[in-house]
Amino acid sequence: MKEKEILFFGYNYMNYCTYIDRELNRNVGKTTYCSLEFPRWMRLFRQFSAKFYAKLLKNYHTRQIDALAGRHFDYVYFIHAKAMDIELVKRLKAMFPDAKFILYYWDSLKTTDYSAYIPLFDKVFSFDHTDCDADKRLTYLPLFYTEELFPAEQPGKYDYDMAYIASITHERRYQYLVNLRSYAAKNDLRLFSFTPVFSKTYIKYFFRHHALMKGIRWKTISVQEVYDVFNRSAVIMDFPNNYQTGLTMRTFETLGMKRKLVTSNELIKKEACYSPENVFITTPDELDRIPREFFTTPFREDPAVEEYSLQSWVRKQFAE
Repeated sequence: MKEKEILFFGYNYMNYCTYIDRELNRNVGKTTYCSLEFPRWMRLFRQFSAKFYAKLLKNYHTRQIDALAGRHFDYVYFIHAKAMDIELVKRLKAMFPDAKFILYYWDSLKTTDYSAYIPLFDKVFSFDHTDCDADKRLTYLPLFYTEELFPAEQPGKYDYDMAYIASITHERRYQYLVNLRSYAAKNDLRLFSFTPVFSKTYIKYFFRHHALMKGIRWKTISVQEVYDVFNRSAVIMDFPNNYQTGLTMRTFETLGMKRKLVTSNELIKKEACYSPENVFITTPDELDRIPREFFTTPFREDPAVEEYSLQSWVRKQFAE
């Protein structure tokens, strides 16, 4: 049988598309990967002129598409299509009329309105429950964990009772950190926190409160470093963006690593991987609701967690 050919346009947040590409090559077919993003240094142009940046990006994507002339693909696969001008997606449809077009979004429609792109795809998957309930063209598919990145398991004794890793994209996220520190100190719990701050958020906070944010970071953390911290922690804290109902990557990374989860997203209850022994639901303002034994009792093994692996996630999208 002839090997399937996949044209993959990726939005490589935290390097996840690298692992998606690897999984596609292992279990679906041979990929040709095209980045939807400029190299990081080129993204600086966006700070000066959004219109000029959009023009540069369209030219960049046009050159990518020009280079594909004469090729054959069985699938054209996008993570986040709106990064590409819609006329260029239409051009791809005309170039590869026999290919199946598949789109996955790990943003909500409120965050990124990609509704105009939906009719151009044969399958559209979203991680957001609310979007899928409102638009039947979308198929719900939660995110995944990447097992090949996990370090050797460190059971039993941990360096931290809880870990919180999150970008400070708005003042509310900083308040979460303040609450966690206070809760950890009051309950004699060892907290690891890594919270890189967006410069705009920091400046707004300073002028609003005439104070500095404390304990924040100015650099990001790699996926591998995140997994290393999780491996050394008993419980992972996850308080996602309030504007999205989709479960975060952190949800499945945590459970995939056999670590307990504290989250504010009630929709975890709808997932097969949910169990009250492993997942506690509360808000950053109600941390005192967490029972002390949640930090000391072991993770309960659950085979349902395997359904959220990267391998399973890819298989569900490319099932014929």
